[in-house]
Amino acid sequence: MSLENIVQVLGIVQLDCIQEVEVSCVWHLSTLAMFAPFLGQMSNIQRLHLSHIHGLAFEEEEEYHHAVQITSQFRRLYHLRDLYLETPSFLEGCLNQMLRCLMTPLDNLAIIHSLLTDSDLTHLSQCPNISQLKSLDLTGDLLTYANAERLSVLLEKVAGTLEKLDLNMCGISDFHLEAILPALSHCFQLKSFSMCGNLLSMAIMEKMLRHTSALPSLNKELYPVPQDSLLSRESINHRDLHSVGLNCLRF
Repeated sequence: MSLENIVQVLGIVQLDCIQEVEVSCVWHLSTLAMFAPFLGQMSNIQRLHLSHIHGLAFEEEEEYHHAVQITSQFRRLYHLRDLYLETPSFLEGCLNQMLRCLMTPLDNLAIIHSLLTDSDLTHLSQCPNISQLKSLDLTGDLLTYANAERLSVLLEKVAGTLEKLDLNMCGISDFHLEAILPALSHCFQLKSFSMCGNLLSMAIMEKMLRHTSALPSLNKELYPVPQDSLLSRESINHRDLHSVGLNCLRF
């Protein structure tokens, strides 16, 4: 559909009745900014999904202006509960600009295939409107050694309500997992936990399983094949898995 037709459609629908919006186009940030006024009129929107929106360096004045045009509209979205951002290159290093415009607590947040900086994770953990998250998806967000502790702080923040956690393909190593295990152990509402596509040893996975076995609601766990095991099913000590009370395990 051409941009002209999209604008025409948005001009004839009753925007304050819309509850869900999904933009899955490979658009430049400036293109998305054209629709910012329409977004601000969707006062009853509950779910917003933006994917493949690209911007240039945030320091550039024009790109900053476009980002502000979009994120400032979040101040009008008093019913937003689910926010899904896929490949949001325009938010790299400036996530705080969006977070401080959120007006209500989110239930579900996904920021996937992004390059979250240390400051991004810090601002995320400090945002009051993510403290009641039920689902957090950071798939494809490569972690550094420096921000392992910040991820732990974030998990502590949402430990009381988090039911689903996805950390797939985040570049998580034994070091990262060791750092977040204490916080993960406090997520007593967690039902689903996935961290496929990361390089982990058998030793750290066994340690993790002993931590997660104390989580009463956890019934779905998806893990990568341990990097030091070529025959994962045979090399795992099934007696040890039984001892930690594991009911379901996938590699």
